[in-house]
Amino acid sequence: MSANMDSIYPAAGLTPAKVVRNSATSVLRFIALVPVPFLLVPFMLQQLGTDRFGVWALVSTLSAFVQLGDFGIGLALVKSVAEMRARNDTERLNSILSTALVLYTIISGIMGLLALSVTGILVDRVFRIPVPLVSEAKFVVMGTAIIFCVNLVSSIFTSVINGIQRMEVSNGVAFAMTIMNAIGVVVMLSLGQGLQGLVVNNGITTIGAGLVSWLAVRKLAPDIHLGLGRFRRQEVKAILTYGANIQITNLAGLAGDPLVKTIISNAAGVQFVAYYEVAMRLINPIRFLFTQAIGPLMPFAAESHAIADLTSIASVYRKSIRYIVLSALPLFALAFVALPALMEAWIGPGYEISTYTFRILLIGQVVSILSMPSYYIFLSTHVKFTMIIAVANGLLDIVMCLGLGYFYGYSGVIVGFSLAMLILSILSILAFCRTFHIQPLSLFQYVPLRSVVFSLILAVFLWGLLIQWSRPGFVGLTLIGLTFAGAYYAFLRHSQSLSGDEVKGLARALKLVRR
Repeated sequence: MSANMDSIYPAAGLTPAKVVRNSATSVLRFIALVPVPFLLVPFMLQQLGTDRFGVWALVSTLSAFVQLGDFGIGLALVKSVAEMRARNDTERLNSILSTALVLYTIISGIMGLLALSVTGILVDRVFRIPVPLVSEAKFVVMGTAIIFCVNLVSSIFTSVINGIQRMEVSNGVAFAMTIMNAIGVVVMLSLGQGLQGLVVNNGITTIGAGLVSWLAVRKLAPDIHLGLGRFRRQEVKAILTYGANIQITNLAGLAGDPLVKTIISNAAGVQFVAYYEVAMRLINPIRFLFTQAIGPLMPFAAESHAIADLTSIASVYRKSIRYIVLSALPLFALAFVALPALMEAWIGPGYEISTYTFRILLIGQVVSILSMPSYYIFLSTHVKFTMIIAVANGLLDIVMCLGLGYFYGYSGVIVGFSLAMLILSILSILAFCRTFHIQPLSLFQYVPLRSVVFSLILAVFLWGLLIQWSRPGFVGLTLIGLTFAGAYYAFLRHSQSLSGDEVKGLARALKLVRR
């Protein structure tokens, strides 16, 4: 196996240190923050009640809608920073960033006025919030819009940090702000501030994150200077041309999670939104893990594409698929079998619908994660492909969710969402392979399937154990998880599915993080 791996990934094609560093710090951030939602959600349910928690989950989807106000500028900046730094064109980079700052300021003002005018319509007609909760919901809507405006302007500094591929810094800022936000949630709800307190807490952490990111940019990139004098009209066209593709992609993305919640709210009520949200609170951390680990491919691909180094892009893509298969399938298998016990230990009885929802969405989620590398690379190299796939996904979401939801209610919506995700993820992978002249089946040639099969068999064994051990609690589940991970890793090493060089690469990444 080691010799075969060396032949397909020669020394010159090994994953660059900055990609490994950024992925490693992102994964470490995820691991450190895993307990936060598990601890917060039961507390929030207890303090807010099911109805108010459902309102918070429903209105929070507004953040996905108002992200459209970014107009794709954020990703355009990450791409531009990586490209301009690769070409050592600091003068144009400062012009691009200054132009973006002006655009962000204008957009924030417009978004604020728009939010003020449509708050009532959203709460009363779109979300159909129960009358006793209308005033609280309106406060949340307005507060979310204002927070977005502040975050929009300050996000330019995060884009710079990510563009220069120093994501260990942006990860550190995000980690600190998440902890602060979690503490704020506990304090606000304990003081009886309810939904209003949650909004205020989000505002405080958003301002703090912006200030820290600004200071980080001043230290990491002292050659970057923003100012109105560097505004250039020609850069507006360049930024918005790329951003238009991202904007269409984001519009299509509204047919995902926000659409599902809206359909569920209208078809089954706010209570079922809460069931769906609980399931997604378990799925999202897993997706977040892979999103953060794979996300560094975007600026790396932009940098490599700028200097026409397509070989490195293809090599890193192949390795990404290998590691995703080796990690995602076992992880989701373990989650599938342990979910009922985890749900009872986490929230308590009465959330069987959330367990059912998680398992239905599982298949689509696994394949969606496999398509992530193609998505992030396409953002830098062929953004129009990303747009086309997203539009197709959005249309299929609408057809599947509304069509199956009409006949089968809540279950139909969930099944439709999962099927749409599965179909378009496969098409995304095929489109990438065709663009970069890669045989799709060759992606799995160096994936040790025996290790994947072993993990599935091990998961089935643990399933039987959990049937006998009906209430293991958090301690028991932790022991089961550690046993699963230890046995799987031992098999990877014993079967040479994970080579010594790969393990050393991870060790070097961790040393790089500490320097």
